[in-house]
Amino acid sequence: MAFADDYIDVPARIAEFRAKYPDGTLGEFRPWQIVTVEDKTFLAFTAAAWRHEGDTHPGIGSAWEPVPGLTNFTKNSELQNAETSAWGRAIIAVGAADAKKGVASAEDIRNRRAEQTNQPAVDAVRAELASLDPAVAKRLSEDVVARAGAADLNAALSDDGWRNWLSQAIEHHKKETA
Repeated sequence: MAFADDYIDVPARIAEFRAKYPDGTLGEFRPWQIVTVEDKTFLAFTAAAWRHEGDTHPGIGSAWEPVPGLTNFTKNSELQNAETSAWGRAIIAVGAADAKKGVASAEDIRNRRAEQTNQPAVDAVRAELASLDPAVAKRLSEDVVARAGAADLNAALSDDGWRNWLSQAIEHHKKETA
């Protein structure tokens, strides 16, 4: 059985929640926030699943998404991804969905797998950059970030097109200076 086969997606969890608690509501437990840990930035969202009006013990679920998103699935939709993931976790926390199938949603698994798939290619381009004169590496890094409209080099390199563009720019520079 594949890893993601054990996971129920969030729409199915919402349907289970609505069937079990017809008067229930899903919502933001506290305002979302931007959190920086070391050199990484995340959008943090905490949701609640209230079984009924006046529920004093709702299910609480949290999710953090990197900002900017690291894949085509998460870039420019970080808040929506964090919100959906947090709802799915809140539904499990209140006992309205099958917890034995896991806490992570299928979307979470897809997004993290896409990030892991890109990592070897990102590392290879970073190694190419490191082989250059630091001033040239800095200029090329800043150039790809600006052209991609990305927040930082990691975000730019998560996109196949911009990663390939930078790799070609490095190769071009090496030929010019050889």
